[in-house]
Amino acid sequence: MLHWEKTVSTSVRPHRKRLYDRIERVIVMFESDLPQPEKHTNEELYHRQVELLKLFLEKHAITQEQFDKSYHDLTEKMHIQK
Repeated sequence: MLHWEKTVSTSVRPHRKRLYDRIERVIVMFESDLPQPEKHTNEELYHRQVELLKLFLEKHAITQEQFDKSYHDLTEKMHIQK
């Protein structure tokens, strides 16, 4: 049930009911066309994050100490075996 259906009285005129049905079909069609977000495994996310840390280190946005700590914390929190 769509949110606007809750506000519609049960004694809706037939032509309004048809209109509401058409609106609902359009909404359902629109929602089905939306792209679904990609699903990534923890390992993929981990490797993407490590690559980002390496890029920060390479561009001198973080120090080697910060990289080491972040890398260690990330590996520990995501339960990745080195």
